Amino acid sequence: MMLEPVYAFARAHPDLLLGWKEIATALGHSERTVRRWWDDYGLPVRRFPRYVVLSRQHIDRWILGMDDLQRRLTADGISGRRGSGRPRRK
Repeated sequence: MMLEPVYAFARAHPDLLLGWKEIATALGHSERTVRRWWDDYGLPVRRFPRYVVLSRQHIDRWILGMDDLQRRLTADGISGRRGSGRPRRK
């Protein structure tokens, strides 16, 4: 059985998380929550025909960016709750 290039590449690089399940496990949340974060808050997941991929470095940068966004919203008196800022992806 021949591995698809994306799968083979991700398996050769331990920094990459392959699939919603691995990403959710790394973040300590459910797959549903992680998909919502991708949809609502721009979690930087790369989509391929059969896989999604995310690097641990991108997770760290995304979390730091979300922390910065929350500080700015709080300073402006805006709630950082769902639906209060960034438009949803479609």
